[in-house]
Amino acid sequence: MDALLGLLIAASSATVYALVRLATAARCLALLGRRGGAEAIAMLARVLAVEAAELAVAAAEALARTGDPDAADPLLGALDHGDAAVRLAATRALGRIGTAAAVRRLKEAEVEDRSLRTAARQAIAEIQCRIAGAAPGQLSLAAGQSGQLSIADEEQGRLSLASHGPEKKER
Repeated sequence: MDALLGLLIAASSATVYALVRLATAARCLALLGRRGGAEAIAMLARVLAVEAAELAVAAAEALARTGDPDAADPLLGALDHGDAAVRLAATRALGRIGTAAAVRRLKEAEVEDRSLRTAARQAIAEIQCRIAGAAPGQLSLAAGQSGQLSIADEEQGRLSLASHGPEKKER
């Protein structure tokens, strides 16, 4: 009985140590993201590429935190990651920092991976709003999203619903 108790205590200590180590690593990644810059992006990209799910998710979030469009390439690569949580974190991060170049890959991910459908559409909408040069108060949602809403250019404050005609698919 004492041996079993000793094993449980040792296992508990190892688990606590692993959790503390993971939390510390995640905090360090977040700080790197806040710091930004080419070196931070390179380190975060390496972590995203080689680490297990929890740290890879933290790295994707930190890449978004840099606010640097140069951080989009590793995030695009992470859309093919084996872990769904990492793919989701990369998709959300691309919404924050992605450029027009990310939209095509996000549209592909939306179709290929059903678990990313909503997040990919949201990310595309965020990118389109950011790069379209929308003036304050303008709203734009991704094409094909039900309930699509836009603000008319010619009349201030006028809202309109997007047409519900058949969508054309790109080939």
